Amino acid sequence: MTRKFRVTIGGITYLVEVEELGPAPAAPAAPGGMPASPTAAPFAPGGMPAPATGLAQAASAVPAGAPAQAPVPPLSGGAPAAGGAPAPARTPSQGGEVVRAPLPGMVVDVRCSVGQPVRPGDVLLVLEAMKMENDITAPVAGVVREVLVQKGSSVAQGDPLVVLAEA
Repeated sequence: MTRKFRVTIGGITYLVEVEELGPAPAAPAAPGGMPASPTAAPFAPGGMPAPATGLAQAASAVPAGAPAQAPVPPLSGGAPAAGGAPAPARTPSQGGEVVRAPLPGMVVDVRCSVGQPVRPGDVLLVLEAMKMENDITAPVAGVVREVLVQKGSSVAQGDPLVVLAEA
């Protein structure tokens, strides 16, 4: 038997279909003939609810009247995290070709230094995103004028990384 529920979470209403797989187990009676009080669902390590082992399973959950994908605001560099994390990317000075982060991640290696001449395709730094290392390369020939990040810096998409001056 399939049952439909309307659930509102964070102001978004979802229509949820739940398939009942079998009869619900009877609640044991408490002493004195009163029904036992309901118990909370078990929690897995980390504070997350444990996987469902009961008799119902969600078949689908679709927002009712909501767009297919809500816009996501861009990430910002923000303040450095507690625990001595490296500072966020600095603001570049005026002029020059600014090389920006193509995706959010962490700088794992800086392979250029101020004053170093570079050609198009030379690796300037390595950015780790989703457990993959991505080479960030020079888009044009020039000389490295500023390196705005250091190893261990977290960057958001579009953050400036390196400024190149014409050779």
